[in-house]
Amino acid sequence: MRKHDAVNKKCGGINLEITSVFFDLDDTLHDHQKPFVEAFEHCFPKEAKIIPHDAAYKKLRKYSDILWEDVVADKMTIVEMRIDRIKRVHADFGSTISDEEALYFQERYEEELDNIRLFPEVKRVLSTLLEHDYEVGIITNGPAEHQAKKIKRLGLDEFIPADRIIISGQMGVAKPDQRIYDEAINRVKQSPNTCLYIGDSWINDVAGAIDAGWQAVWFNIRKRKPDTNHKPVLETKQLTDILRLLNIPIQKAI
Repeated sequence: MRKHDAVNKKCGGINLEITSVFFDLDDTLHDHQKPFVEAFEHCFPKEAKIIPHDAAYKKLRKYSDILWEDVVADKMTIVEMRIDRIKRVHADFGSTISDEEALYFQERYEEELDNIRLFPEVKRVLSTLLEHDYEVGIITNGPAEHQAKKIKRLGLDEFIPADRIIISGQMGVAKPDQRIYDEAINRVKQSPNTCLYIGDSWINDVAGAIDAGWQAVWFNIRKRKPDTNHKPVLETKQLTDILRLLNIPIQKAI
């Protein structure tokens, strides 16, 4: 018997018979805003003094999610998407940039991504889940090579086997499409309602997971507002709250 099989887990009256826990990557397991801010300040110093960094980053994420659907559908290339998203961010704040400036920003942004680090509590949460025999995985949107590079750089492959790392660029479908969640279900051979998904995007991660029959935790570090009436089992800014949700004792930091 697995350590968690004998526990009837409840939160807010909701039974959580969870066997598998999957995570989003960007802004869930690592700070995705910091490299954006560094690149934005370097490439657009004048605008960076006027445009709020947090607002600009939220818009970049918004347009990334919207335009990624066109990339998956072969309506635009990744390069075109990367140009378009930062140009839209500038346009929303009343400024314009050229395609060349957009590409230079992307180059600098990718350089800054080499410096990404896991949020402090991630290793503790993952190791504790594994110690209690939960199946742990990642579902992330983005280009396959780009996301795989980040996963490797962050050392997440030390905790999560390759067959439980699902990248939309490899699948031909992206969150919130139910098929990417179904693929995770097929890999762990569990029922959807025994799987928990944690992510920062309301539409992709919370609504997407719930619509696929999963239970969801909203990791809302950017203080966003819900876009729909979906009901996650938890909203939090601390990943260790997942352990509390599952009635797992919290270990000391490792």
